[in-house]
Amino acid sequence: MTNLYQVLPLEKKSAVFEAEMFRKNEDGTLSWFNVSTTYRFGQGFLEFEECNLPTKDARYVYCALETGWGCEFDDAIATAFEFSDDIDEEEQAEIEDAYYDGWQAWLYDGDHTWEVESDGVQILAPFKVNIVDESSCAVIQDNVELLEPVKVDKTAPGFPFPSGTRS
Repeated sequence: MTNLYQVLPLEKKSAVFEAEMFRKNEDGTLSWFNVSTTYRFGQGFLEFEECNLPTKDARYVYCALETGWGCEFDDAIATAFEFSDDIDEEEQAEIEDAYYDGWQAWLYDGDHTWEVESDGVQILAPFKVNIVDESSCAVIQDNVELLEPVKVDKTAPGFPFPSGTRS
């Protein structure tokens, strides 16, 4: 039994898929584009054993796409692109059209020369965190209590170094 943290948004329009793509050009330069799609619903997962849970005041949680049983994105409501300066308007339009035709499947399996630099999903606050069993997709503990953020006294003597650590 493998446990995971499941992160669920508590409001609509709070699951954001993000990918950074790059291409090695024939002249040795790199071209890139970033795409960000916001969905009405989605979810993310965090590794149970190797995870730093967000604190109560976290504005978002970043989750790896390969963790869990899927993001279950539903109803894309907004997509934004950012392109390197060397990609002309015609190629930008081709990339956008191909993405809208195939969505994430085009990024990973499309007929193109782009490679994934990084990808993931952000779940925007407010959100709740459950402990789930990955194999059965069952909730083990609903609504895990998140910790308060650590308060740092920036006026303490020796800040940012605790006393006794610097000479």
